[in-house]
Amino acid sequence: MNFNQIIIDANNQQQQHHQCNRTRLLVMNNNKIYELKSNNNLKINDDLTKIKQISCGESHIIVTTRTNHVYGMGNNKYHQLGIPNSKTKTELVEINLLTDDKDNKKIKTIDYLACGFYHSILICNQNEIYCAGHSYFNQTFGVNESDSFNLATSIILQPKEIITHVSCSTFSSLIIIDNWKIISCGQKSALKNNEMFDDGSEIFKKDKIKYCKFGDKCIFVFTMSGNVYISSNKSRFTILLENINKFIVGHMNLKYSYLDENNNLYEINRMINNPEVKEVIKQTVRPIDLELISTHNGFGFLIKRKKLKLFGEKSFKTKFKTNRYEIIKDCISSVKHIYILVGKLFID
Repeated sequence: MNFNQIIIDANNQQQQHHQCNRTRLLVMNNNKIYELKSNNNLKINDDLTKIKQISCGESHIIVTTRTNHVYGMGNNKYHQLGIPNSKTKTELVEINLLTDDKDNKKIKTIDYLACGFYHSILICNQNEIYCAGHSYFNQTFGVNESDSFNLATSIILQPKEIITHVSCSTFSSLIIIDNWKIISCGQKSALKNNEMFDDGSEIFKKDKIKYCKFGDKCIFVFTMSGNVYISSNKSRFTILLENINKFIVGHMNLKYSYLDENNNLYEINRMINNPEVKEVIKQTVRPIDLELISTHNGFGFLIKRKKLKLFGEKSFKTKFKTNRYEIIKDCISSVKHIYILVGKLFID
């Protein structure tokens, strides 16, 4: 599962002044933090300074770079790394997307990345879906498990349609087209198992999607107007919350967190269904300067992309702060590791 996503506020004008030309990938494990590097591959180490996106599943991670390279590490039992050998990779290895000698397709851009428990999805050239890994529940848009990434041909987009987001849960996946149309598949799809469908997302034509997460049992959508919608296998999209500042979904949608207009941070456990204020963010921190994240066993938040605070993760450090010249670009987690992508900061 893509256990975490940071909500990127499209209206945050301050972010436009931040240019991170060099990146580092940090790993948090057993209350220790170290930088992820290759022991003997200088090319990989050079590309790790140009990371564009990161995502991880139960125990594998995939990294894309601004130079359109893809790297992976970890469990490859179901070929979720998109490479032939099914053994676990203890170091990052390069992943080749062009697996068919007769395939003349050229990867011009790698736009989005998401990982489920044992599968991985890459969106390339704005409207091409490449999938790898476990496919028993059809969570890979019709692509059967093989020893490589393969192009999904079951979804045909119109010439001007563009995929603007991809999200994975344990055994399910979804894509968003043109910031409103949702197509999902997998074990817990909101209409019927093992069937791809568009589940009534026409309502988002006017109120565009800011954040969307497939949480196994439900699909959550956070819109630009601050409303949260939920869709399950029993109902299409209905409003869950209104007029909030931030929203994030945890593992398997058992928990979600949100920040209200008064900067109260709530953690909701759907199994208990007893809303509690987890923390009140100081009013000196504007909502525009705060991002929520989810981890495998909890959640957390970033302040001005400099400070990270985690809740519910007992085996990890609860706080992390970058140095003066770096910001946190992303934070994700597998079952045993938390990955923090930091970038060197240049201010125009």
